[in-house]
This record gives sequence, C-alpha cells and structure tokens, in this order.
Amino acid sequence: MRRLIDASARTASTLTACTLAVSALALAPAEISAALSRVVPLSFDGASCDAVATASWRLPAGARLAYAARPTVGARLVATKADSYGRDDFARVTGVELRGRTLTVTVAADPVRCRSVALPGEPVDAPWNAAIDATISYVVPDHRWAQRETAKLARQQLESGFSDTLVTRCRARGQARFSCELTAYAGDSAVYGKGRLTLAQDDEWPHYDFTVKHLDDYCHAVLRRPLSRCLRTTRWRF
Repeated sequence: MRRLIDASARTASTLTACTLAVSALALAPAEISAALSRVVPLSFDGASCDAVATASWRLPAGARLAYAARPTVGARLVATKADSYGRDDFARVTGVELRGRTLTVTVAADPVRCRSVALPGEPVDAPWNAAIDATISYVVPDHRWAQRETAKLARQQLESGFSDTLVTRCRARGQARFSCELTAYAGDSAVYGKGRLTLAQDDEWPHYDFTVKHLDDYCHAVLRRPLSRCLRTTRWRF
C-alpha cells in the first residue's frame, strides 16, 4: 500500500496508525494558471519639441509580477498636429516604468525632427498628439496559481521519479498569502510537505517556507526499523 506521513504525528505509534495512502488524500492536481496579458491603449496630448508627454495605466487590484512587454524604450510612433496629418517617426518612447500597480510611459519628439521642418511652413514646435498600445502581463494570485507555483518548487527539489504522482492543494490566507500542502510517492518512498507561499506587491518571485517529510516505507513497514531511522525531514526556504 502506498503510504504517506501524517505531518502532525510525532511518535512512532501515532505515525504508524496515521500513515495514509496518497490516493486517499483529497488533493487536487496543480492547475496551470497562465499570466494574464492585456493590451492597453495610451494617449499622449499637448506635447511639443520642448515638452515630453506621459500616460499612465493602473493595474487591477491584487496584480503581481507585472511586466510591460511593449512598448520598449526607443520605439517610434506616429504623432499628429493640429492639421490632423500624421507624421511618421515624429515621436519616440523615452521611458517605460512599472512602479507598484502603475505603468507610466513617457514619449518625446525626435530631436532630429524637431531641428527640421516636417512639412513646408510647419511650425516645428507646435503641440502634437500621439497614441500607442501597451502590452502588459501580470498575475492575480489565487489558489490555482499557488498550486502551480508549489508544484514547480517541488519538481525542482525532488527527484524526477516523484513528478508523475505530485499533487498539491493551497488555500488563501490573505492577499497573495497561501497555506499549501504537497504529496508524492515513488516506489517505497513517500513525501508530504506543508508550508506557506507569499508574494508581496514589489516581489519579483514568490517566497516559500515548507517543511517536508520523506518516508522510506520499506524501511519502516517491512524491515520494521524505528521510524526515526526511516523518516527524514527537510526545510525548503526560498
């Protein structure tokens, strides 16, 4: 019988009585929850050769791990002046910043175009408008995301033989804070882990704190060796 350690048991007699079959533990397989990707139209008004223009967009509440895929610094865009005639490459992106939940993009007129006349008789310092689409990716952590991240951590820390039987379960304990469990078995070895996963607003990756028990079931159930010789405990802290 496949057996799994009851993490709360401390004595040999209690652990022997509470050893569980992995299949009996109602843990859902980790579900893949991909990052969300959104295209956001940004407009820039009233800029000139003497002044830059900025536009901002606020991410949804709870968004984490945000990344602006585009635009990139140096990208060029069409600018429109009062005559509504678009000037190709008149403006360019000079700054892309993600701070907290706010994306801010800065654009400026191309210095070369500002020193020349784009059209006969055109005042080069007249105000202009521009628009560009920004693509931003982010995650809003939920229990499915936490299960995926827990599974990713376990596959990195455990031998490859445990991957096919790995299951996880997570519950929210606050905004971007989760308590999680994991189980897996391979041959006569079983693993049970329990811990926390957190992701603060400005973190670039999740933080983990797990206690993981490894049981050699053959050692304990067949060879009848003391549980202390067949049980190993490790700590995953990242």
